[in-house]
Amino acid sequence: MNGLFAVIEEEKTFSSCIQSLMDCGLKNLSHRGSLGKEIFIFDEKQAVDVHQSNKLALFSMATCFSLGKKEKYVVNKGNVWMIFEGKLFNRKQLMGNIPLSNMENIFFDVDIAIDMFIKKGKDAFTLFEGYWSLIVVDMNEQKLYAARDHFGNRPLYYCKTSTQFGIASESKALFSTLKDAGKINRKAVFDYLLWGDSTKHRQNFFSDIHELKPSSYLVYSLNDHLFEEQFYYVLPYKNCKGGYNEYEEPFYIDKIRQLIFGSVDNHVKNKNKVAIGLSGGVDSSTLLCVTKKLYPDIRITAFTSTDLYDGGETCWAEKVVKYTNVDWIKVCCTSQQILEQLGEIVKTQNIPLFGASSIAQYKVMETVKQHGFDTIIDGQGGDELFGGYAVYFPPFLQSLRSQWMFKDWIRELLNVHNTDITYKNIMLRRIKILLKKYYYHGEKLARKVKPIEYALLNKEYKDKDSFLSNQDEKRKTVLNDYLYESYTTFLPYVLRWGEHAAASFGMDCVMPFSDSIPLAEYVFSVPSTFKIHNGWNKYLLRSSMTEIVPDEIRWRKQKFGFYVPERKWLNEIGNELKNLISQLDDTDAFVDKNALIKDWETLYTSNNYSFQQFAFRYCSYLLWRNEFKKELY
Repeated sequence: MNGLFAVIEEEKTFSSCIQSLMDCGLKNLSHRGSLGKEIFIFDEKQAVDVHQSNKLALFSMATCFSLGKKEKYVVNKGNVWMIFEGKLFNRKQLMGNIPLSNMENIFFDVDIAIDMFIKKGKDAFTLFEGYWSLIVVDMNEQKLYAARDHFGNRPLYYCKTSTQFGIASESKALFSTLKDAGKINRKAVFDYLLWGDSTKHRQNFFSDIHELKPSSYLVYSLNDHLFEEQFYYVLPYKNCKGGYNEYEEPFYIDKIRQLIFGSVDNHVKNKNKVAIGLSGGVDSSTLLCVTKKLYPDIRITAFTSTDLYDGGETCWAEKVVKYTNVDWIKVCCTSQQILEQLGEIVKTQNIPLFGASSIAQYKVMETVKQHGFDTIIDGQGGDELFGGYAVYFPPFLQSLRSQWMFKDWIRELLNVHNTDITYKNIMLRRIKILLKKYYYHGEKLARKVKPIEYALLNKEYKDKDSFLSNQDEKRKTVLNDYLYESYTTFLPYVLRWGEHAAASFGMDCVMPFSDSIPLAEYVFSVPSTFKIHNGWNKYLLRSSMTEIVPDEIRWRKQKFGFYVPERKWLNEIGNELKNLISQLDDTDAFVDKNALIKDWETLYTSNNYSFQQFAFRYCSYLLWRNEFKKELY
C-alpha cells in the first residue's frame, strides 16, 4: 500500500516551494504509508537536486509508503520516471516481452511496468492485469501519463486550476494543496442530499477535481499544458439474443469455476495467513470456500459484521465457518458508533457518507488491522458480474418478452419464488418506470417522491441548478446490457468505499470478482439467459460452486448486501443527531436548517425513514464541509 501524488506548475517555481507542496500532499496520504517517502522535482529536462532551494522547477512526483516491505514503488530508466501502486498478476507473461538484457534488473512490479511502458508506450496499460494505478513521466516526449486499472479497484484523481495541475490517489491531497481547487459542485451536493443513491451518484463534490475513469489514462503535455483523458480498454460483452441451452451450461460452469479459482489464487498464493470479509452471502462464501479448497493449510480468518438486534447475517456466516473450519471474528457495530465516529469516517472517505453501512465497513477494516493483517479479501463485484440483485429480474423478464422468447419468459415467471421478489414487486416496478417516463420526471418526481426533503432545500439553489433533470439512458434490450452498465459504470462507485476504508489503516482491500480481466471477459461473453435461470439469480456462480460452497448457502434466496439495521440505529440517535446538526455551521445554506430543527419532532419519526436518512446525510455533509473548510478556502 502506498500513495501517489504529482503536481505540475505552469510557471517555474523555486524547488523549495514545490518541496513544501509535496510534503503537504503526502501528509494527507500518510495513512497509505507514513514511514517513508520519495519526492522527485523536475525542470524542463531532468530531475533537480531537492536540497538546492534556489533551483527553479516545473513539476514534481512523489509517493509515500511503509518501510520494511519487500516492494519498490519508484523507478527511473533514462529519462523515464514512474511511481506505481498495486499488484500485477501476469508478471510472467509481461516479462516475456522484456529483452533478456534487461531481465537482471527486474525484481518488482514497477520494474516490469516501466520496461513495458518504454517498449509500448500507453499501449502497455492494456496488458497490465491486476489492481494498480501509476504516474509516469517521459522527459523525451515531455509528457506525463497517469492510469488506473481496468475496473477501478485503485483510485486516481486529477485537478486542473488556473496555474496548476495535480494527480493523487485521494482527492484530499489535491484540495488541500492546489490553489482554488475547492470549489463546491452544487449539483453533486443537491443530488446527494435529495436522493442519496451511492450506487449511481457520481461521488465528486468538487467542480474541478475529477476521478480518472477505470480503463483510462490521462496524458498531460508539459510543453503546452494541455491534457486529455482516453480509454485504453473497453470490456467486450455479448448482448445478442438467445435462449437457455442445457448442453452449453456445463462448459460455461467449468470455465467459470476455473477462472474464479485462478482469480482467488492471484491474491492468496505465497501468503501464510488470509483475512476474508464474510457476510454469509454467495459471493463472500465463494471466496472463503475457494481459498480453503486451494490452500487448506494456511490460516484463514473470517470477519463478519454483526449487531445487537438480529445479528445481521451472522447465522449464515456461521454455517460457512463451520463448513470450512476457519477462525471467525465477529465485529459488533452499534448506533452509538454513528455519533462517535461519523466525523472520523467522513474524513477518511473524503466525502460525506451515504448510509450507516460505511460505518460498519470501517469497523470491520479496523478490526482486521488490529489482528495483524495487511490485506482483506472482499466480495464486491459478484452481484454486478453474475446478476445478483433482485432489481435485475424484472428487466430480464421484459427482455425475454420483447424478444418473443415466451417459453423462457413463462418458465422464469413461474419460478419467481426462487428470487427475493414477488409478482407484486414486478408489477409495481413496471408501473413506476412508466410513470417516471411519461409523467413524473425532473422537479415533479422530486416533489412526489421526496416532498419533505425537496421543500427543505434552498430555493435559491433550486433555481440555479438543474439537479433534478432526467438523464437519458442507453436503450437496454438484454440482461447483459444492465450488468455491463453496473459493472463498468456503477461498480467503481461502490469499490472506493472499501478501498478508502482499508487504506485508512494502511491495508489493501482486494476484490477477486472485480479485478480479474479473464473472468470478467468470459462471464460477459455468456448470453444473458444463463445469468438468471429458473428464477435463480447468479445461476452460473451458484452452479459453478457445487461441492465447494454449502448447498444451503449456494441456493440461499435472501439478498441483503452489506447489511446493517440502519433503521433501528437512526431511531435510537434522533435527539443526538439533531443536537449535532444544530452545532454545525452550514456555510452554503443548502438546507433550511432552522425549519428542519423547528419541525424535527414531527419529521424525525420511526415511520418516516426517508427523512431519517436525509437527516443522516445532511449531518454527514456538514461534518465533511466543516472538517475541510480551511482547505476549501
